[in-house]
Amino acid sequence: MLGSHWRTHFHQKQAREGSRQTLADGTAASGLTVSLLRAWIDQPNPMGLPVELQNLVILAYADQGDYSFFHGSAPIKAGIERIPDECALRQQALPTPEHWTKAVGRMASLFGKVQAQVLNAANLTRLVDDLSLLTEPLRVPLRALASGLGKRLTALGVKDGQAPRLVTANAALALAERVLAAGGSDRAAALAEAEVLTSDAAMAAILAKAQALEEAIRTADWPLFEAVWRLDDQRRNEAARISERVIEVLTADEHAISLKPALDEQRAKALRLLSEVPPPPQPPRPPSPPPSPSSRVILENRAEGLDAAAADAVLGRVRQTMTENPDAKLDIEWRILKGGAD
Repeated sequence: MLGSHWRTHFHQKQAREGSRQTLADGTAASGLTVSLLRAWIDQPNPMGLPVELQNLVILAYADQGDYSFFHGSAPIKAGIERIPDECALRQQALPTPEHWTKAVGRMASLFGKVQAQVLNAANLTRLVDDLSLLTEPLRVPLRALASGLGKRLTALGVKDGQAPRLVTANAALALAERVLAAGGSDRAAALAEAEVLTSDAAMAAILAKAQALEEAIRTADWPLFEAVWRLDDQRRNEAARISERVIEVLTADEHAISLKPALDEQRAKALRLLSEVPPPPQPPRPPSPPPSPSSRVILENRAEGLDAAAADAVLGRVRQTMTENPDAKLDIEWRILKGGAD
């Protein structure tokens, strides 16, 4: 620990002399800069510290006072190896402890990025830098994913709000846009305040695979699926099962059903089904031949809507007639119906 010596020393110098200075290029500047702190290190007597130790002193002072380093208007990362003299130190507005705790937790649960728990300017800068690097590449693929998935679900008749995957994709897009719309250190609070409408696990899966998911939906073999779903022969039941599974895959969150492998599996089933050659339809049964001229009809009748007792009576009469006429031949056609009107 460097203690409070340098903090006290710098505060005293700033109180006595202010922070106006002339930079190496001859221009005047105001505000706390690295070059000014280096000069104060050697006052009242030169310390003879190497640059790396000077940087360590400056970094410790910045950490104690919640200062961040800026080059012009852009924040920069400072390290022991190098801190440009023209960098300015500005005190950072910190988020509330509640926002900080939630932002640190969401960096871990949504992005898999562990952050320091202590709230100070240096840790805030690191979190914001990491968050910016993670969210900036996501905005375009998340927009395309939410749009493409929404259109596909609409075409399949899935109503708004019935697809957790789409709810999660829209929430992930809203989170990324909210974070990127915030400025600088405010991005930590934006992350903390963003809505998670399904679950952290669902959001994490979408954020991690946004580009791959968008591509999987965009490049899926939808013409093949649609051709299968139009089948109306004996394959239609299997086609309906493929349709139901595709809808299930599209609506479920990614952490529940991995979209790309599941769509590939259904595509393989659709290809096999479409390649099956349906058997030719059964030819119509030829009509019964007319009786020969030498034949004589000894019993003929037609009845409909018979219950069990009436049918038994008819069959009994047929049986009796056949018994009484051993050389007789029977032509028979029947059907039994279940249900319907009496």
